[in-house]
Amino acid sequence: ANLTAYKPHTRGQALYPLFPTQQGMLFNSLYASESGVDIVQVVAVLPERLKLPAFKDALARMIERHAILRTAFRWEGLPEPLQEVVATVPLPLEVEDWRDQPAERHQQRLDEYIRADRRRGFTLTQAPLIRLTLIQLAEADYRLIFAFHHTLLDGRSLLLLMKELFALYEAGCRSQDLALPQPRPYQDYIEWQRQQDQAQEEHVWRDLLKGFTAPTLIAVDGQDRYRDNSRGGYTDQDLLLTTTTTEALTRLAQQHDLTVNTLIQGAWALLLSQYSGQDDVVFGVTRRGRYGTIEGVDSMIGLFITTLPIRVRIVPDMPLLAWLKELRSLNVAIRDHQRASLAQVQQWSEVPQGVPLFNTIVVFERYLLQDALQAEGGQWANRTLDVVRQPSYPLTLAVFAGPQLLCRMIYDHQRYDRATIERMLARLELLLEGMLAQPEGRLDALPRLPAAEWHQLSAWNATHAPYPAASRLPDLVAAHAAQRPHALALVDPDHAWSYHALDQRANQLAHLLQARGVAPDVCVALVLDRSAALVLAQLAVLKAGGGFLPLDPAAPAARTARMLHDAQPALLLTTAPLRPAALPAALPVLCLDADRALLDAAPTHAPTSAATLDHLAYLIYTSGSTGTPKGVAVPQRGLLNLVAWHQRTYALTPADRATLIAAPAFDASVWELWPYLASGACLVIPDAATRATPQALVPWLAAQRITVCFLPTALAEAALAQPWPSTLALRALLTGGDQLHPLPAGLPFPVFNHYGPTETSVVATATPVAAEARGHLPPIGQPIANTEVYLLDGRMQPVPLGVTGEVYIGGVGMARGYHRQPTLTAARFVPHPFSRPEGTRPGARLYRTGDLARYRADGALEFLGRIDGQVKLRGYRIELGEIEAVLGQHPAVRAAVVLAREDRPGAQRLVAYVVGAHAPTEAHAPTAGEARR
Repeated sequence: ANLTAYKPHTRGQALYPLFPTQQGMLFNSLYASESGVDIVQVVAVLPERLKLPAFKDALARMIERHAILRTAFRWEGLPEPLQEVVATVPLPLEVEDWRDQPAERHQQRLDEYIRADRRRGFTLTQAPLIRLTLIQLAEADYRLIFAFHHTLLDGRSLLLLMKELFALYEAGCRSQDLALPQPRPYQDYIEWQRQQDQAQEEHVWRDLLKGFTAPTLIAVDGQDRYRDNSRGGYTDQDLLLTTTTTEALTRLAQQHDLTVNTLIQGAWALLLSQYSGQDDVVFGVTRRGRYGTIEGVDSMIGLFITTLPIRVRIVPDMPLLAWLKELRSLNVAIRDHQRASLAQVQQWSEVPQGVPLFNTIVVFERYLLQDALQAEGGQWANRTLDVVRQPSYPLTLAVFAGPQLLCRMIYDHQRYDRATIERMLARLELLLEGMLAQPEGRLDALPRLPAAEWHQLSAWNATHAPYPAASRLPDLVAAHAAQRPHALALVDPDHAWSYHALDQRANQLAHLLQARGVAPDVCVALVLDRSAALVLAQLAVLKAGGGFLPLDPAAPAARTARMLHDAQPALLLTTAPLRPAALPAALPVLCLDADRALLDAAPTHAPTSAATLDHLAYLIYTSGSTGTPKGVAVPQRGLLNLVAWHQRTYALTPADRATLIAAPAFDASVWELWPYLASGACLVIPDAATRATPQALVPWLAAQRITVCFLPTALAEAALAQPWPSTLALRALLTGGDQLHPLPAGLPFPVFNHYGPTETSVVATATPVAAEARGHLPPIGQPIANTEVYLLDGRMQPVPLGVTGEVYIGGVGMARGYHRQPTLTAARFVPHPFSRPEGTRPGARLYRTGDLARYRADGALEFLGRIDGQVKLRGYRIELGEIEAVLGQHPAVRAAVVLAREDRPGAQRLVAYVVGAHAPTEAHAPTAGEARR
């Protein structure tokens, strides 16, 4: 544009090395994927008549006085980069006249100009690396944009330069020659810094970072990854603390020999811990670098700040003040070892090369630039300034001291959205206020959940809905039998049952069960396949007042025997072909086919029962980490609530036709069955070949006019990949049991995803599945009726919105616990730690699932895996510990484990031979690690 040269350009006044921070910024600028990195812009509003010649003279004199303003960088062909000071440079001033532009467009055009100016950047090999633009908007209204590369100046230098520039300008306007002392050159500081001993620095930093191997990440709703690398950009959000809070923080720091900076760092460490789930966190801190160096350093112009890591360990039961004093002592200790560069510290750490040591930094400034300049009085009282910067890190907390502490979060908006940053600042404020309220308390006593987040969580958990608490499920089925006796209730490959026939036969079986001692909380084992007999048996057990234990006829005999031994049922219901070979000696058996005469002779009227909704509905065994399956006891209340929610959500009517596809011992089979029988709908059971083959299942669903169908996740995904006939009656496909992947486009019916462990009555959350953005898996939804979901950290505190936490579930669907395992029950069914606004029932509990999830902004939950070794195959929960326990029973494996632990000479080769990995030759002697694997 209209650059004005005031002297000829000559090269080569001085060459000297870079300050370590300059090296890092130079590297960032050269290799950054985006323009504008480490460019700082000061935007000043000047409501005054400017004398342009005087301003040019002031700028020229300032550049002449400070060598750093005539500095560029050289690195080609050199062993290390150098900074070069040239004797003269072009005057870096551009002038724009916008007085002919409409005033209402000034701000928009100014914003565009600032963005373009940042993208323009600087050529680092050409001085000067500063640029000033004066834009005239009116006769007495200017905007000054002072842009510079951060390798030249720090905050104090910028303050000194702004004061000097306008002091020279105002003196020139008065035709006065302002006598200023000549500043000490920045090169003197570099020479002093290069003379310092680095050996001690390495020892200290290696010790401080020992054992820390990965950066502390703030991973919020997937925002730890760039969503679009081609469109970067930084913005900021402010939190202005009140004068009262600021004064209280200052008093607290003074009373306990701390600093406000220590309080800020402590709150940030706690915030990082909340957002990362780690109790050992590292973040960057900027240090002014002038303290304890050379004479005259306070008036020098250059880059003196260093950015170095600080490692903070969170000890929940530690007193707050003692913890803050340790943090203060750590800062003091590091101050004497801040001459190392960040690149060096990174090399000395155990974080892998190429991985940043930290991703967030805290910058504490003693003043805001505008406040410091306006304090000068005079014309400064009318000027306002704003600093625009683009840091090298995705998240920077810049804190400015003053009558009101200003906390400014500067963030990459391609990684974090504004709502996330606002919530982070609210939590930061809450932590600082908590320090003031309980300075003598422990760390874990500090408040963690701001009121807005708590209200949001409460709203998502406000799921109260009516369910027929005065009825039992058999009564609902009996009502349909009375109202519509000839309506089809059940169709399997061999029989079709009307509601009247099913209800009457179930009454007869219930009388037989009661005669054999079945009563409330008495368990009846069922070894039956997917058939009308299974449905009949479950209905009869509930009519008798007992609870049923469904067992898979295909399960190994030994496993079935273990479960029967543990459950100790009063009776086994089965058929002659399915009767297990090995049964407990004292267990009575009733065969629905062989004992048909007894069943035919039983009364057909409904039996009476004292069972209530708090009595057992069913007992289902899941895989156990100790090698032994564990039984989950579910009361009738939980099953009834599931049925009522399902009926409302999917608008079930007697016209519906549904399926029974899940295995009998899979709790989803309970969910498949009862909502439809309680609604008067028809339940259709496919044969084994159809059920197992998606190519056969899809046309069968169409031929049978199925309207609502549940398919376990793996089967659902296989079926959804098939072509669907146009004659389909299906209005809802339900799935659950495993992680659902993105759906194919163009499905002719809606798909609903469900999540829930056996311990919370099958389903805890649900959602319709829409087309997901690229890279996102379908969510598992929000809590169903009368259910609460909390995402908690290791100390059972709510994690921030969007952050991964363990899923805890509460509500009426809660199981009683694990059958005959009080210790495990106490560990997994824990007291409810929160009191919701509408109140929580006395003795309420939460079930800790071991699953990981996070909330999306809309309240939908994303499933993210497990905290342990549990896996799911085709919807079945499998504890890897159970497999390990079984493998460990083999004598060869036991010998291998013993030898690997003893680590005796030759043991590794023998272990390798025993487990069949290698022959015991000298050619391959496995390491101890290989042997243990």
